Amino acid sequence: LYTSIFDLSDEVTKQSNSERAACVLLELLDRAVRRRVAQAPIPSSNATKGASVAVLFSGGIDSVVLAALSNTHVPKNQPIDLINVSFHVGSSGVRSGPQSPDRLAAKLSYLEMKRRWPERDWRFIAVDVPYEEVLKNEKHILRIISPLDSTMDFNIATAFWFAGLGQGRIMGRGEIEETVPSHSNKSVMKGGLDE
Repeated sequence: LYTSIFDLSDEVTKQSNSERAACVLLELLDRAVRRRVAQAPIPSSNATKGASVAVLFSGGIDSVVLAALSNTHVPKNQPIDLINVSFHVGSSGVRSGPQSPDRLAAKLSYLEMKRRWPERDWRFIAVDVPYEEVLKNEKHILRIISPLDSTMDFNIATAFWFAGLGQGRIMGRGEIEETVPSHSNKSVMKGGLDE
């Protein structure tokens, strides 16, 4: 990204149509994010510990861009929560949770965000959901998202549902670094159907 992410006026005049379109898209995304987060009140709940902004964080390009743009508008003294929801079979109660591709991508992206913006308190919130919990809540979630009924709609809504319950755990940087394989690429782009 640019040094000052939105100082693009001189750059835009020198660019091709596709480059100009990308700059316009970035500017519009920035405005939308700023509108949502710049004056977000800090919830009174102790569960948020001072965070007024949380991003449902898969580690894919869309969630990384939203988190990075939020960083430019949220006061530096406030943390930003990066909530990663992962589903797994069985209710073994294992604290470490599953090592799904999304969880790995999210951890790698979190580490990159910490490296690029070390002054920000980025908090990685791991929400591990046993499949049995999804089944228990399936009818309710389907009612909420009606008339949307595709598998993709349900999957995204389910992640939002469990993220919104606020039942995750903060993973520290050291714990994340320990669980990321040393052979992992440092640059990860998720190419899911939702992106």
